Amino acid sequence: MLTVVPDTNSPTLVSVQNDGSNLLAVLLSEPLEPTSATNRVNYALNQGVTVTAVTLAPDGRTVNLTVTPLAFGLPHILTVNQVRDRAAAGNVIALNSQLVFTPGEYRPLDIGSPPQTTMVALTTNGQTITAGGRDIGGAADQFHFSFQARSGNFDVRVRLAALSASDAWAKAGLMARETLTPDSRFVAALATRASADRSSSAAAASAPRRCPRDSSRSTTRTRGCVYSEWEMFSPATEASTTNVGHRSVR
Repeated sequence: MLTVVPDTNSPTLVSVQNDGSNLLAVLLSEPLEPTSATNRVNYALNQGVTVTAVTLAPDGRTVNLTVTPLAFGLPHILTVNQVRDRAAAGNVIALNSQLVFTPGEYRPLDIGSPPQTTMVALTTNGQTITAGGRDIGGAADQFHFSFQARSGNFDVRVRLAALSASDAWAKAGLMARETLTPDSRFVAALATRASADRSSSAAAASAPRRCPRDSSRSTTRTRGCVYSEWEMFSPATEASTTNVGHRSVR
């Protein structure tokens, strides 16, 4: 005998993440009824921001909002009403459900599913990131990446104010990455607490470089390629769309 228990739980807000100044990804606790989820009048923001378009992601739980420009570093409040789940009862989200979030210039992303919980705190003209991962190199990078998508030529600078000595191979710095998959090609200038990596990172920072495909993809390498195997980076031969950001590995 099969007993079916009706779903009487209303959807709730889980998180809000901006992607640039005009996009928000709103995660809810369960799959949503598409008509109510994509009705833009069900979403409101303060700070003079308005919602111009709404789509529902394939997972059924993530609502993508196109909005007028957000103010980076300034707390915003998202208010949601009248959104229903897919249950037969059509459970409605609690009246005036709200989440407070602070948009940042870079989108945080964990690549390779690191076990550590990532925390990103916005500060005046910067971020404090607590993150971890196994390392980068080979075909299975694992680290935290705060990034922006860029196309064509670009000029990006980052200042690393501090790096805690959580591990001899802990590192952080600037990276341009071809894709957001763990086996993506990348070019990076990194600082580390280990003296061996400090010298190679300083040399690599003098000119953009990348690991050659053959040597860096060896499954036996856990620390990437050594400096003598690096080759000059040629923008003319690389992909035209790049994800650029600052990364950290503990």
